[in-house]
Amino acid sequence: MKPNLLILPLIFSALACSPKPPPLAQPPADYSSDPDVQALVERMLSDAQANLGSATARRSLGLAYAANDLWIPARDCFRAALELDPKDLESRYQLAVAFGEAGDLPAKVQTLEALIADQPDYSPAVYLLAVEYLDQGQLDRAQPLFERVARNLPEMPHGLMGLGELALARDESVQAARQLEKAYQLAPMDTYIGFLLGQAYLGQGRESEAQPLLALGSTQGRPRLNPKSTVEMRSYRVSRSARLSEAVASLKKKDYAAAVSVLEDLHRKDPKDTTCLNNLAIAYLGTNQPERALPLVDEALALSPDQFESHLNRAACELSLAPLLQAKGQASAAQAALQTALESVEAGLRLAPQSAKGYSLRGRVLEALGRPGDAVAAFLRAIDLGATEEEMYIHLIRVMVPTQGLAEAIRMLGEGIAQPGPRLDLRYQECGMLLQDGQGALARERQRAMAALAPQDPRTLKMDNILRKAGF
Repeated sequence: MKPNLLILPLIFSALACSPKPPPLAQPPADYSSDPDVQALVERMLSDAQANLGSATARRSLGLAYAANDLWIPARDCFRAALELDPKDLESRYQLAVAFGEAGDLPAKVQTLEALIADQPDYSPAVYLLAVEYLDQGQLDRAQPLFERVARNLPEMPHGLMGLGELALARDESVQAARQLEKAYQLAPMDTYIGFLLGQAYLGQGRESEAQPLLALGSTQGRPRLNPKSTVEMRSYRVSRSARLSEAVASLKKKDYAAAVSVLEDLHRKDPKDTTCLNNLAIAYLGTNQPERALPLVDEALALSPDQFESHLNRAACELSLAPLLQAKGQASAAQAALQTALESVEAGLRLAPQSAKGYSLRGRVLEALGRPGDAVAAFLRAIDLGATEEEMYIHLIRVMVPTQGLAEAIRMLGEGIAQPGPRLDLRYQECGMLLQDGQGALARERQRAMAALAPQDPRTLKMDNILRKAGF
């Protein structure tokens, strides 16, 4: 078949007029010494090079840069993706985020405003711009955006929470409480929303309802409304520092299995990193594997004998091993483990004599050794130095009741409950002790505070049943 000669000039004309793809955004010359980041960037650059006309490939390259804090090339990638596909909402959103992370807040706002002008119901961008207006004090501009999010996503707390926060900023506590109560019902485990609700109650003089919520603290931060591309971005987080931060965050949330998964991989790649060794040991302890944790701590001590955290972690390992040895009928070995734990704590405290964590751990070891008076002194010293963790207060109360009496233990429970966080274990203990002390009506009042925080929590329900049976 002969070629259609009339069509050929049209094809060549189209090729000549087709836009040249924008150049690939390259990382700075000294962008990383982390081989994992280098390997990822090389792979993503190769993929983008093979698909120069693909907006998706440019966006993925930008997400890989962003995941590892390379915000300038990330920004340039999102710009290139939009040149190739101006309708790519994900790239427009991520470009706004990249502007903000690179320190260009006016460009962030302008990008979001233009995006919402084109796509007024793209909720991630609407919410992000509303938050930006709120933080800048532009309350009248933020309000219709939060209202739109609440209308478009009625099953999510974000819009209602934003409206509540706006009302708080205007000193309208009744309106704030109305919105935040609805948001808290949608996300009862969100401590940020709970804390805001506590502020709204306090503004109305409802102190008894406010205090349990204010005790939650607001460290969780404002909840986010992320698009799908943010999930993809997390999969590119390979830098050692980013992954270690991720593991530490998992440890703080007591998600020990997630921390083990990340830390084991980091340990394989650098077996002499003492920070990783100590954190992996903590993760193993959290999954009840002290026998796996102990060699890691010993290795960390061999590498850096003056690191006080390693001495404390070794004490924690021995403390965890003791009951396992006792259960096997090895009483003398269990006692020796506790004695070694005490020696390790003392070694750590010699290196860091103002360590609240060290004194808290010393109290737990002394408790296990059957020295309740000394344990109380150690726990109180830890509190003086700033210790607030709920588990420490639980151990303190155990040794305080036989040494200082029920009334003093109840008083100390109140101090522990006043610290940030829901403190449900302490609240449960307080209710039980108040009932034991003949203060059943006060115990019921405290149980209602638990119900305000976590109405379906097993501890709340169990204490309700105990109090009912006791006639309260």
